[in-house]
Amino acid sequence: MQFFSYDLTEDPDTVFEKLISILSKYEFKTFGLGVIYLKDQDLHRLRREFQPLLIQKMKQYFKAKVIYSKPEILVVLDFRKNKIELSIKSVFVSARYNKFSREIPQTYYYCYYCKGRGCNFCKRTGKLSETSVEELVSKHFEKLFISEGSKFIGAGREDMDVLMLGSGRPFLIELLDPKVRSNSRIKLKLLQRLVNKKYTEIKILNLRMASKKDIEKVKNTALKKTYRAIVECNKEISKKEINGLKGKYLIKQITPERVEKRRSMLTRERKAQIKKVKLIDNTHFEITVKTDAGLYIKEFVSGDKGRSDPSLSSLLGKDCVCKQLDVIKVC
Repeated sequence: MQFFSYDLTEDPDTVFEKLISILSKYEFKTFGLGVIYLKDQDLHRLRREFQPLLIQKMKQYFKAKVIYSKPEILVVLDFRKNKIELSIKSVFVSARYNKFSREIPQTYYYCYYCKGRGCNFCKRTGKLSETSVEELVSKHFEKLFISEGSKFIGAGREDMDVLMLGSGRPFLIELLDPKVRSNSRIKLKLLQRLVNKKYTEIKILNLRMASKKDIEKVKNTALKKTYRAIVECNKEISKKEINGLKGKYLIKQITPERVEKRRSMLTRERKAQIKKVKLIDNTHFEITVKTDAGLYIKEFVSGDKGRSDPSLSSLLGKDCVCKQLDVIKVC
């Protein structure tokens, strides 16, 4: 919401000149206009004459349509506070990302000791990682759309030490209060090329203006994931033993110990299918597993002190830990 203080008058020409100076900075095709009047104003006359005339001037000057269901810009003239308020609809862009570093998270990683204020633990930075996927890409979108800020919305997330490979994870960037609302495919392709050339830690793919379907998919769809994990056992393991792991499982997981401070204490049921196994040496093997959204893979491997049932540890009768984890598909 943007606020502009003026001495508002009942003269539509004067108000219109003020609106030109404000709205000319913005690209828009639809708008709405509301007015909050003073009690002692001639409400009937103003509603009959002032508001319709102002709307007509705006339609002609900005070549925009007036609508009242989610317009790109909603203008409110508040005579009580002598303010013009703008509510600007966000713009969404859609893409996928790869993450090739085990040292950066998906989003800004606030320090959990100081909540982002800065302390000795985080060396006064307020965060626990130098950067993130969000920080690397968002600033470029904000510049292109001339926005006041942005929100990064991922279709789920992986742990900081987990790579995101394959065709990438879907995400949205919501541009807040943008002055530019549309961009050509050429500009978006150039932006994608710029990001991919500048950073080795990440790559973005399939960049485009987001459709309603894109937004719905990222925000509300529980996507399945396929992981590749390297597992270490405390005892020797054979090819025959790991081959016996292939198959489908219904797993009950209590909220893991490592996330219980920031997640609700629940018991979740998720499905998983171990599709491939590969013996690396006598204590290490690799698995490829497809899972429902929300399954904690590291705990499926270790058992998390009995919180995950079954687990690779319980199935093999050995203590297992996940030494390395990659997401290889999100769909």
